[in-house]
Amino acid sequence: MPEIRLEEVSKYYKQENRRIAVVEDINLVIRQGEFVFVTGSSGAGKSTLLQLIHGQLRPDHGSIYLNDTDTTHFRRWGRERYRRQFGYVPQIPQLMRQKTIRKNLETVVMIGRRRREGMIQKALGMVGLHGVEDRYPVELSLGECRRVELARAIILSPPVLLLDDVLSELDHRRQAFVLNRIQGGQVFISCCEEEKLEGLEGGTAFHVQGGRLV
Repeated sequence: MPEIRLEEVSKYYKQENRRIAVVEDINLVIRQGEFVFVTGSSGAGKSTLLQLIHGQLRPDHGSIYLNDTDTTHFRRWGRERYRRQFGYVPQIPQLMRQKTIRKNLETVVMIGRRRREGMIQKALGMVGLHGVEDRYPVELSLGECRRVELARAIILSPPVLLLDDVLSELDHRRQAFVLNRIQGGQVFISCCEEEKLEGLEGGTAFHVQGGRLV
């Protein structure tokens, strides 16, 4: 039963002789099956918060727990094992443009060909993209490419799913379709614009302003 817990988490960056808080004194508990939406303006600290949870960044203060394990001081091998608990879609698109959609998804599925193909078809179906596996990213719209990245994130059924600004590229109908399909027992955390939540049912919204939850 995955649970993410942040206790007094802060992250700072240096600018000349000043220390600037990007994320400051965050306390948050997200339990199994919860849908959490983190909203805020550009530069508010949403992406940094997801990168801290994912283990890409280490907090300068405070602790981040997965269940009862403090992940803050993991060494490299421990951090890599920790990240396997996550499906993560970053804000900047990561698809390999010279490879087909199938090849892009195969990079995370290291099993036999027949079973791998079944997992690819299932993941693409969950995001409403049947029949695109032999196409290239350049042949798809931006919203479709973001859904391919979402398919890649969910293909191994990770217990925690982190989405950075993925929903902003989808209209309300597609948002509802995708969220209904991927709902399960995992922890779900998504950064998005506040207006993109209009019309969506369920979930809890937190607003980030100046690096703090308000």
